[in-house]
Amino acid sequence: MSIFASVVDCGSISAAAESLDLSKSVISQHLKSLEMALKVSLLQRTTRRQQLTPAGQDFYLQCQKMQQLAKDAWQVAEQSRQEPAGPIRISAPHALIEAIIAPAIGQLCTEYAQIRPSLQANDQRVDLLEQEIDLAIRVGLLPSSNLKQRKLGSFRDVLCASKPFIERHQNQLDQLVTRLQQAEDTKDRDGSEISYELDLDYIANSWQGRRLSHALTSKTSRQTRTLQVSASRFTNSLPSVIAMAKAGAGIAIIPNFLLNNHVELEPICSDWQLDEVPIYSVHSYNQKPPCSVELSIEAIQKHLNHINPA
Repeated sequence: MSIFASVVDCGSISAAAESLDLSKSVISQHLKSLEMALKVSLLQRTTRRQQLTPAGQDFYLQCQKMQQLAKDAWQVAEQSRQEPAGPIRISAPHALIEAIIAPAIGQLCTEYAQIRPSLQANDQRVDLLEQEIDLAIRVGLLPSSNLKQRKLGSFRDVLCASKPFIERHQNQLDQLVTRLQQAEDTKDRDGSEISYELDLDYIANSWQGRRLSHALTSKTSRQTRTLQVSASRFTNSLPSVIAMAKAGAGIAIIPNFLLNNHVELEPICSDWQLDEVPIYSVHSYNQKPPCSVELSIEAIQKHLNHINPA
């Protein structure tokens, strides 16, 4: 139908072939197939001119409407890339939703009023296609996949506990710090890994399992030691981990960008630090994603860098 309309608009098969970058034989074959399918003649052609039949005139008017609808659809699609609008579903861990994602997307909504975000807090990595997620924010190293990923930044977890808990177990914590310091002063002779067991109540997210290992790196010597812990309290979200730690239920690891918001918690082994944890944006769009997704990624990265500069 589009080729037929082009032949009429251009005035000849030759002109239409040049305009569409097709051969004249291909154009002629399309017209022949169209007329055979419709069982009616659309064009009367001679060596010098072509003329629409009455049926061809009516058909051409409908083809013009079809072409206009196609142009309108194209413009709508292009406009959606330039002016973000409509729903966007974003999934992220609990820790990031409250501190980073919600403020960033909230600010974006003040700039683009037509965006309708749906934020979903989930510490598990959900299937983007199955859950119809437009954008996921994930932490930690990602496995190889067909998903498009982009590193937005990183953070460090901090070993911490409430002041009452630290006071109750001050001797054990002091012994741990002393052992770490002694190990730092004595270089590993055989290069073997040195690890320590922390026999204190530890609060973990349920997906982490009972036995956990944390690599601690000295801020001065850069030596690394492994801290082994056995979780004794479990929950399924970081906010509840924080709440239990503040209540004095045990030691927990909290992202550094959240620690300032919870003054009841204090770092332990503060001369040693945990590894950096990368933060990625992930989406399943094969081509360039919609404008709302791109702007959301940029807004989230900007807010992350603001509260946790590199």
